[in-house]
Amino acid sequence: MENGESKRMWLQKARKLLKSGQVDGFWRSFEQVANSPEYEKWLEDEFPERSSLFELDRRNFMKFMGAATLMASLAGCRRLPKEQIVPFVKQPEDSVPGVRKRYATSFVSQGAAMGLVVESREGRPIKVEGNPEHSGSLGSSDVFCQASLYDLYDPDRLKAVQRGRSTASWDQFWKEARAQLQVAKEKNGQGVVLLTESVVSPSYHAQIQKFLQAFPEAKWVAYDPLAPMNVLYGNDLLFDRKLNAVYDFRGADVILSVDSDFLYLGPGAVRYAREFSSRRAPQGTDASKMNRMFAVQCAPSVTSAAADEVLALKPTLVEPFLRALAVRLGIPAAPGDTPPKSGEWIEKLAAQLQATRGRCVVVPGLHHRPMVHALAQAINVHLGNVGTTVRYTQPLDFAEDASADGVSGLQRTARQNPIDAVFILGGNPAYTLPGGSSLGRLLEAAPLTAHLTSHANETSELCRWELPLSHYLESWGDGLGYDGSTVLQQPLIAPLYHSFSEIEFIEGLLGSHRTAREVVKEVHGFAGVQGEDRFQSLLERGVLPGSVFGSEQVEPNFEALELPPALPSGFELIVLPDPTVLDGRFANNPWLQELPKPMSSLTWDNAVYVGPAMAERIGAGTEDKVSISVQNRKEEAALFVMPGIPDETVVVHMGYGRKAGGMWVTSDGPRGFNAFPLMNPASPGVGTRVAVVKLEGKMPLASVQVHHSMEGKDIIRSGTVAEFQAKPSLAPEYVHEGHFDSLYPEGEFKYDGHKWAMSIDLSLCIGCNACTIACQAENNIPSVGKTQVQRGREMHWIRVDRYYKGSPDAPEQTLFQPLPCMHCENAPCEPVCPVAATTHSKEGLNQMVYNRCVGTRYCSNNCPYKVRRFNYLNFADKTTDKLGRDAPTLRLLNNPDVTVRGRGVMEKCTFCVQRINSARIESKRTGAPLKDGDIVTACQQACPTQAIVFGDLSDPASRVTKLRGDPRSYGLLADLNTRPRTTYLAKVTNPSNALSERGAT
Repeated sequence: MENGESKRMWLQKARKLLKSGQVDGFWRSFEQVANSPEYEKWLEDEFPERSSLFELDRRNFMKFMGAATLMASLAGCRRLPKEQIVPFVKQPEDSVPGVRKRYATSFVSQGAAMGLVVESREGRPIKVEGNPEHSGSLGSSDVFCQASLYDLYDPDRLKAVQRGRSTASWDQFWKEARAQLQVAKEKNGQGVVLLTESVVSPSYHAQIQKFLQAFPEAKWVAYDPLAPMNVLYGNDLLFDRKLNAVYDFRGADVILSVDSDFLYLGPGAVRYAREFSSRRAPQGTDASKMNRMFAVQCAPSVTSAAADEVLALKPTLVEPFLRALAVRLGIPAAPGDTPPKSGEWIEKLAAQLQATRGRCVVVPGLHHRPMVHALAQAINVHLGNVGTTVRYTQPLDFAEDASADGVSGLQRTARQNPIDAVFILGGNPAYTLPGGSSLGRLLEAAPLTAHLTSHANETSELCRWELPLSHYLESWGDGLGYDGSTVLQQPLIAPLYHSFSEIEFIEGLLGSHRTAREVVKEVHGFAGVQGEDRFQSLLERGVLPGSVFGSEQVEPNFEALELPPALPSGFELIVLPDPTVLDGRFANNPWLQELPKPMSSLTWDNAVYVGPAMAERIGAGTEDKVSISVQNRKEEAALFVMPGIPDETVVVHMGYGRKAGGMWVTSDGPRGFNAFPLMNPASPGVGTRVAVVKLEGKMPLASVQVHHSMEGKDIIRSGTVAEFQAKPSLAPEYVHEGHFDSLYPEGEFKYDGHKWAMSIDLSLCIGCNACTIACQAENNIPSVGKTQVQRGREMHWIRVDRYYKGSPDAPEQTLFQPLPCMHCENAPCEPVCPVAATTHSKEGLNQMVYNRCVGTRYCSNNCPYKVRRFNYLNFADKTTDKLGRDAPTLRLLNNPDVTVRGRGVMEKCTFCVQRINSARIESKRTGAPLKDGDIVTACQQACPTQAIVFGDLSDPASRVTKLRGDPRSYGLLADLNTRPRTTYLAKVTNPSNALSERGAT
């Protein structure tokens, strides 16, 4: 690099290497540049647009992020205005290596935005948490927020523009797209289509409107399989306009869930879980303020598992059930036929609702048809719940309709008016359209088709252009929360590849040069220099104050509740979003693929779920191969027998059977089966005329429910309010709760400082698994794959066990129990370790010295709780992906405060000792003593119901100390005298008087 001519020649060479896809050759050439004496000055002059936010040291920056910056500079031709971004060749003054920085941002999922706070270390995001300032999260999160971090560093992300099967450049795409749009402009945009998912971003919507103004005849079509369209359609039936329903469970004494999973899925689930649980546990010995939930259940869910009383019904019986209840309450609705054996249940429920007028609420399931929603909201209005436990707002989605009807209409229109250009922004409609997609024919006929996507998938394979989409942690934007509150989205890292967000993409189509940041500022009234200070202050909070949607006044039209349906016979189908991969958008995320599904504990697959009675009827059991057909649409899958599913009901989940999307999707062949072809476009969530036939052979599944079992012991305690009042401990009669002598010959272990402990309230735990995925993200826990899970080698440090009480056909109760390491004071694992790898700290932590561990696994064999994990293979090697390819971005995923374990090492929960040490260091630095609440473990921070409490037993005022004194508190397997530091509070339920028949259909 002696002169400018050498630099110019190197730039030309690098450009050719990148365009031809010779990335390895590019890096070899780049290393020569990086080692030149003029490196720093030349880099600073040539690439001034890198941001000071991305605080990586020079070596790591160039190794992991230089490719993205150079590809943007060399291969791209869309020149955005330069922003003041400083390359990190000199450490910024406010940057302290090893100290986390926190930034507020937001993540759009399931039709609403969630306010987040993302932690960054040396310029790379390493942990996602909820934003306490946002009403939708209150500082908590869910499994999808936690696992979204993996998608940022996923080595299978689309890294460059693809034209057909060849690598191209943004320059080539913009040239072709703008030429096509110039021709379309002469026809006012006729023949141009924007196909998006749900749009809950005001700035994104403003960009779409700007595009439609430039091309008035262009069509904007939205389709999202997760959009809660039945809510809008149902309210339109009842109130003559589309409205969103927002619930408040804090004032609800009685709740009726109509096959709704509002505690786990859908907009507001994290907030709703917090509100519901706030009245779920008795205060000391007082249980008078506990709420009560009834649940009509077609498919077992996290929400129905939390209910006090459950009635199992076939899907088509839900509407007749609500009609009978409405008539019993005095609503002028056509009654129809009362479902069999539900009359007593309806009488009991009606009395409960009448007694709590204005203090009750009815919540219908998102997948049920609009009339079910209309009936549920009619009951809410009739009981005076509007304004107290439910209110109605304008829709969150700016698209008028995000159902499949828009795509169907587009396909019909294309027969008369040719489509010239289709721009698909996000999503995967070729896979997710119900009933089998015919999108391919539409795309084949269009001269220009482009898909802006994070991963090459089924849709992008049908398009002429595949264009990299930025991750939300690389983008500026905004979004509407479940209640309409506006949350801002800011990037924490430069785009790892030359990608654009949806806002930037539309700007590019219009030939504009504004940045996404400028768009967001303008939309919210902070344009120009004068608005910069106010915009910066709002970025710190992440939430726009006063942005919550106001309540709409409603007048019900009860005449819309006429025309009861005829009741079909035979098997019926429910199609639901998968509990871990949703509609398949997380199919290449191993954190979520390996996360056990709450109700089945199944990983890596979907299945055909049926109840025990139906399984007996078709003569098949779990893992038997079956054929499922719905009106001539057929798939083959594995059967899974699950308690609680009504007879003649089949439950399946979306998101599997994909043929493209990344190594975790395709490396072992398609996972599971595709449920979308089984769906009826007119009623996607529920289907009839279903046939299930047993086939020859087995299809092995990876369910972890039977792993690490602790049978025949006092494991999980529960009881009703009446039983709790009679015996607050809820302990079985055979349990001895006295004090035992210590196993240590010198007597009890002496603690002279902190005594860390944890308490988990089983009355609050809903089994959502947020704790499991948060622990994985915090502690660098690897994924092991389906084959290893089948061998019992999953690595999660905290698991959530599920138990049933009652008969398999109609369980009275479903219970969940999170199980981390117990950190026993008399730990059975410690005396058997031959190399003293497992030790006891003076603060009560059961510690692992990884360098000493030689993998005897004696400690695991001696642990009665089965909470220790052994790294059989080099699962944590993040230098290569599952297929052995170099995957440097995965190295950025690790938390630098936690050791990355290798093969042959035993590992387990550490009570997030890195967070304990970080708080201790900060306490020494400031001179302020540690206070209760200064240390929050990853599982505790993510828990939406606040079931987990961590603290210091040496502090008599700490929450964990007070919970230890609660009458419900007990130690798991305490009769073994292990004296666990992790204890539980027994679960208390609040059923009404026992019904004579439970769950009969």
